[in-house]
Amino acid sequence: MSATVNERTLRMIDDFAEILKAGEKPTIKDIAKKWSLSVYTVYQHLDDVIKQTNGLYVDRKELLMRPIDVRMPNSTQLAKTEPLDITGFLESSKNAIAEMQQAAAAVTKVVEIKTSEVEETTLLGEETE
Repeated sequence: MSATVNERTLRMIDDFAEILKAGEKPTIKDIAKKWSLSVYTVYQHLDDVIKQTNGLYVDRKELLMRPIDVRMPNSTQLAKTEPLDITGFLESSKNAIAEMQQAAAAVTKVVEIKTSEVEETTLLGEETE
């Protein structure tokens, strides 16, 4: 323990040790709130609490353990979802691609016809001169 520990912190260490001896296991946050101390201060004096109890009632790891918030689901508690069926999407995509290819072929055919007409017109125009 450092030399400049205030009276409230010393009382917290003694009372925390007594609470642990009684079998209760409060969280660091609960202890800090009860004695109007910061969580940091309580955390810094955990070793003093353990020394006070001779390590018989609790160890540092137990004091640092945080309770699990039951309101926050973990991965095993989340709702199971059905696998996504994308076969319909794939089929409609294939159909859309086929339609685009047909449209592109039709446009290409029209362009070829127009190009040949222009070439014929140009050739005919050159022959008449």
